[in-house]
Amino acid sequence: MQRLPHAARATMADFAAQAPPTSVTKSPAPSVGAESPYHSIVQDAQSGLMEKVQADVGHVVHALEAIWNEVGYSGEERRLQMDKLSDELTQTLRAKLAQEVEVRDVFKKDIQAKIAECEMLARSVDDDGTGSLPEGLDVSRLRLSHGLMKLEEEQAKLEAATQSRRDEFQSVWAALKASSEKLGDALDADCAEVGRSDLTKARLLRFRKALEASTALEAERRSRLESLQKSTTALEKELDDASDAPVVEGAELASARIDQAQARLQALKDEKAARLAKLASLGEDISRLWQRLGVDEARQIEFRDAVKHGGLRGVTFEFGEKELASLRAELCSRCGDLTNKARAKIDGLWDELQTPEGVRQAFAPRWDEVSERTEAFLALHEAEVSRLEARREQLQPLLKLVEKREELLLERTALHSLQKDAGRLLRRGPGAAAERKYENEAMRRVKQLPKLTERLYEKLVEWEESEPPVLYKGTRYLDKMARDKQEAAAERAAHLAAKRQAQTARKERLAEMTNQNSTGL
Repeated sequence: MQRLPHAARATMADFAAQAPPTSVTKSPAPSVGAESPYHSIVQDAQSGLMEKVQADVGHVVHALEAIWNEVGYSGEERRLQMDKLSDELTQTLRAKLAQEVEVRDVFKKDIQAKIAECEMLARSVDDDGTGSLPEGLDVSRLRLSHGLMKLEEEQAKLEAATQSRRDEFQSVWAALKASSEKLGDALDADCAEVGRSDLTKARLLRFRKALEASTALEAERRSRLESLQKSTTALEKELDDASDAPVVEGAELASARIDQAQARLQALKDEKAARLAKLASLGEDISRLWQRLGVDEARQIEFRDAVKHGGLRGVTFEFGEKELASLRAELCSRCGDLTNKARAKIDGLWDELQTPEGVRQAFAPRWDEVSERTEAFLALHEAEVSRLEARREQLQPLLKLVEKREELLLERTALHSLQKDAGRLLRRGPGAAAERKYENEAMRRVKQLPKLTERLYEKLVEWEESEPPVLYKGTRYLDKMARDKQEAAAERAAHLAAKRQAQTARKERLAEMTNQNSTGL
């Protein structure tokens, strides 16, 4: 066997010393050659390898030398070629070492990943939060391949142990996701996915509570949507107004659909309110014209029967507009006749309210042959009728008091006439008893006259602060009350004077009789 050149021998001898120190020092304790049970195998293989390499290198160097001799390389050129060969052998050996270091590092990385995965699985079902980990995760005393296999076995055990919990999570999550899709709402970050790191009962409880809340919201929105749709359908039928708005795309219970249904219902409510207002206005106009035209009850009933089933649909308004147009046309054609009737009614009210002639003459619409009988002319008369009727209504309480007072005044006069007859007390018989009964009742009624007069006076004064005077037979009633008071005072004075005169005459007769008796004695 040929001996290796010096450069080749230096490469083989110094390779271990030239290898990257970091790669060698990263190997765990079990990888030290002296402790490996396979050390003898490596040693034997190393001896064989050295011999093979030495033989191969010797053969190659011998062949190269022959080639160089033939080519004629100088000594320096031959030295450079041998250095290059040495470098290439070193690079080949170092590449093999780096490859094996990379394999070792992959094992280490896989072991760390497996340990982290196993820790995550163990902690994912740590319901009590103790932080305890399985003992099988400590593989520091095992070789890398054995440790990795052991960790894979531990991971399989933990996966099986957490599978039932994952199934529970998955079941709740699937229901929660389905509910959220119906609602069109995104899941919370905690519930967005089941994951593997946290499968504790506390988180499962949060999932279930989220599902309960989502289910309750789903039921609430469904109930709300059904209620809105029901109300909308009823109003659409009532108004004969079907919706042509496009349905919002997306989840069946999305808030946008609720908003759309709410907006549609509100629009229908607004439309109903507008139609009700319009119908009320139309009804008032028709009723007012019925009253102005004196439309008979049969025609009114016929119209009401025609529209009572129309509700708020368009047909009702068509009937109403048609009736209103017909009544307005009739009003225009009958303005003269209606004005005559209103004028007659005004005359009657003037008489009833004892309106002075000057007030009557001051009434603005002149009634003559040349006045045009227009609707405006008629409206002036109708307004006067309404004003007089309102005044009559306001005056009714006062007029009743006036009538009551006048009745009591007449009864007082009759009572005084009766009481002047002194012989009434001596009369006997049924007629006399009835007469005395009437006298007693009349006296009780007449006693009310002063209070009634006082109350009526106060009301009349209050009335005249803002209204024209109350007349009675063409005279201001307050003036009549003043005259009545004066007349009553004069009557009382005359009565007292007559009474004193009678008393004087009686005294004189008594004195005369007394003198006569004294003379006769």
